[in-house]
Amino acid sequence: MKIINELNMKSRLRIISKLSLPLFFLIVLAASASGQSVKRDGTLQFGSLEPLASKASKNTNISLDELQLKQVAPLFLENQSEAKIKEIVAGIKGIFLTKFEFKNDNEYSETDLAAIRKQLQSSNWSRMIEQRNRRDDGKTEIFTSKGVKGINGLVILSLEPKRLTVINITGAIDFNKLAQFGDDFKMLKPETKQ
Repeated sequence: MKIINELNMKSRLRIISKLSLPLFFLIVLAASASGQSVKRDGTLQFGSLEPLASKASKNTNISLDELQLKQVAPLFLENQSEAKIKEIVAGIKGIFLTKFEFKNDNEYSETDLAAIRKQLQSSNWSRMIEQRNRRDDGKTEIFTSKGVKGINGLVILSLEPKRLTVINITGAIDFNKLAQFGDDFKMLKPETKQ
């Protein structure tokens, strides 16, 4: 039984590594929501980040609900059959992202993230992964939200000196399906630094 659990954990970590920051930098899915109430459905409220838009040299907010996701997924998952696309997006209620790019280092602080972190401290959220990159002072954190029927939310925080990205995926989270987004979704390919 211990060997099976270790294999499952290795498999899960491999899948999660596919989901980490590089795969999500160019995600074309995101949102900006207002209010700061803690929701139990895996939805994160992004309203507290709105003031950062005036500091950022570039700001991206995209929101795809379940219906929108089903409509646009075929445009990006072009190597998949219609049935496979339906299987991949089944259960996902929304994918939301907000990304700020700044001209100078450290134009945002942990204070700007306080309301987001407060939501992630509620009892249904738990940190799954924390990765630090000392070379460029970057940090990636992945959180999951537990619902009645399993994981119902995923949040990825990517903190870099000149970039802040917050991704929230809601609905029935199946890491095997999400890994397919990383493999096939053209807009999920990593950015290359010049």
